Parts: sequence; structure tokens; C-alpha cells
Amino acid sequence: MKINLIIKRCIMLMFLPLLFSCNTISQSEIKKFAYDEAENKQALISEILKNAGIEKFQLYGLPQFRLGNGEVSKNIQTEAYSGPGFLPEGPPNQEGRTPPSYKDLESLSGSYDRFDMTVNYSDEKSLRMFFDYLSFLVIIDDADFKKLPEIERILKNFVLNKQRGDILTVMVSNSP
Repeated sequence: MKINLIIKRCIMLMFLPLLFSCNTISQSEIKKFAYDEAENKQALISEILKNAGIEKFQLYGLPQFRLGNGEVSKNIQTEAYSGPGFLPEGPPNQEGRTPPSYKDLESLSGSYDRFDMTVNYSDEKSLRMFFDYLSFLVIIDDADFKKLPEIERILKNFVLNKQRGDILTVMVSNSP
């Protein structure tokens, strides 16, 4: 019964960012929303951990922002190659017609790396702050290791917004 209520709250929290997709919201409202959402999700994570029987834990959550510079789109391409640079015998399954002096180049190998980034910017000169994602750190004291994978699965599947890129790190502290 409690789990169903928690899942309903999680689903409701996942759709809140859709309310803020328009451009008419001020920077202070975006910041307030981000911190409120982090606080709400912290309360939800805390409730899930307590329902799972974990009493001793520390929980930290912060919204992550980026400063927009008028970037409209970005395209990143990477290409890498590593292997033989010269095949003196020619293509496989064919008789080689290479002079003996080039056969010494057989042991050569090469590598090739290419990184291209194309960024398009708008004409707007003002910088805006954008709310990117939430990051959470849960430090559990003396956890029952059998419950830990199930708790992580519940938190990652029902609390975090995967499309936005929310991050959850769970650590176990066995200190006295």
C-alpha cells in the first residue's frame, strides 16, 4: 500500500518539468523549482529507505545548472582507427606484387583519431541559466547487502528522471 503511494508520487514528480518548458519563466523561478524538486525527491528517497528498514543513512541532493550561451544545437562526431598502416602483400587472398624493399614496412602500424564538434548559436547576447539534472548521494551505514540492489533499482526506476539525466550514487559505510 505504501509502495503504491510512493510510486504515484514519483510519477507525478516526473511530469513536473513539463510545466517549465516555456520560455516565459524567470531565472529565479527556474532556480526555485530545481531546489524544490531536489528537496521533494530527497524526502521521497528518505521515505523509501525508511520503508525498506534502513534507519541510518545520509542523503545529499543538489540540482545541477549550466550557463547557457545561446547554443541552439550541437553535433559531435568522433572517429578512431588503429591497425596496420601498410599491407605489402596487397588485399587478402590475392597474389602479392610488392617489391621486396616494401616488405620491410609490414610491421608498421598506425592510429588515427578525429574529433569534430559543430555548435550553432543564436543571436541572443544574454546568458541564461538552465536546470540540467539532479544528482543525489546516499551514504548508508551498515546496510543489509541483500536489500541494496532492490533499493537501488526502485530508486533509479521510480524516483530519477532518466530523460533529464538524474544521477544517483549509493555508497555503503561500514564505520562504527
